[in-house]
Amino acid sequence: MSKLRRPFLSGRYFFITVRLLRRRGKLADGDFALLALAFNRARALHPFFLTAWAFLPDHWHALCAPQYPPTISLVVKSLKQSSLTAINRRRAASGELWQSRFFDRALRTVKEYHETVEYLHLNPVRSGLVASPDLWPWSSFNEYAGIPAQEQHRRAGAERSSAIRKAERTLRPVGPWPEPRYRSGSRTESSTKATDPESSPDAASQDCHACSSVFPNASFHCKR
Repeated sequence: MSKLRRPFLSGRYFFITVRLLRRRGKLADGDFALLALAFNRARALHPFFLTAWAFLPDHWHALCAPQYPPTISLVVKSLKQSSLTAINRRRAASGELWQSRFFDRALRTVKEYHETVEYLHLNPVRSGLVASPDLWPWSSFNEYAGIPAQEQHRRAGAERSSAIRKAERTLRPVGPWPEPRYRSGSRTESSTKATDPESSPDAASQDCHACSSVFPNASFHCKR
């Protein structure tokens, strides 16, 4: 796992990257479905918010906020162990699946959050997997863009859609996050001015304690 000393261990959003071991075969739709279910199992054991994610053939990204006492290291360890067991069983394989260390960064401002979400959702495009992010079903982009589940399945095709249905609970982000900049498939500025918390003292949302504790002084969507 990551051995960096962290000023925050929970109660913040972290951008996480976990990479596949080079000697292991790349992930396919069936593996992605099992990885999504691993998120559900890990969240049941160690509560955390999950608001954006992308699964790629050789690595995955997620934006999550562990809720104290679980720490980011414990959450990632649980995700890796659960997905390892399920994917090895599917492949009739054994041994480690993920690289031992992982990358994580605590997000400090709403601006940084938006930039990270954009980077995460564009990753399949930069990797040459698809021409636009809405064509990659294994990310949270379509949820941010407001594309209905039925349309997501249609775009994915019959074979891929069956794997996606197994993971639909994870495909819907859970937790408080800043107002998205996506509207009907295109990126626009948020209707509420979500900026650096320190520069916007009057924008505080009082909807719930969790929202104001992750990024103080910003407007949020809550999906719990």
